[in-house]
Amino acid sequence: MVKSFRFLLQFAWINLGALLVFALVVTVGSLLTGVPGGGDNLFSTYFSAFPLMVLMILYFYAFALCTSCLNLALSFGATRRGFFWAVQGILLVYTFVSWLLQGALAALPSLFHWAFPERFPLLRMCGFASWSFPLLCLVILCLGCLAGIIFIKSKAAGVLVVTLSGAAGIVGMVALFVTASAVRDFGWELFGSLPLWLTAGGVAIVGVSEGFLWHTVRNFIVKS
Repeated sequence: MVKSFRFLLQFAWINLGALLVFALVVTVGSLLTGVPGGGDNLFSTYFSAFPLMVLMILYFYAFALCTSCLNLALSFGATRRGFFWAVQGILLVYTFVSWLLQGALAALPSLFHWAFPERFPLLRMCGFASWSFPLLCLVILCLGCLAGIIFIKSKAAGVLVVTLSGAAGIVGMVALFVTASAVRDFGWELFGSLPLWLTAGGVAIVGVSEGFLWHTVRNFIVKS
């Protein structure tokens, strides 16, 4: 498992580096174009929607992790059990780093007294104190892995899963925007037990995806 983890980490660091560069570009661009003073431009849009951009990027990272990386790792001698547990470690690394980046960006408006920090409701809702954002990252990573592993088994089924998960992702993103605005204006009391049900649904998605991933990896045949 350790060797498999190190192998996958070579690709993960490149991906995380790209995510870090994106965060720096968005932040520096916002600082240089007057966003802290109340300016509104393309950088402020990406800054406020950074959690959504992170989720989109993680989905594609996970898709690649469970397609090309799977066949490549097993071709180089990784065991199926070792690869599965190495993937779990990589998913946790992706989740942790994304949470750190998101939390850092979420803290900037209040920490440095930007004008009207309340205009970044989604960013603030997904800060360091939020347990929901790491769960969202893990859910989207598992969905990406699920789509990738199905794509290996059947191109048609894989395209269908990618399409469905993409549509679900768009709906989820809209729901996040609406939720962030409602929380800002009315507080969490408006939603009652909905957050609990959504959490249970997220955990269920992770469990089903992991079970399917384990079953598929265990029976995977390396393609030459």
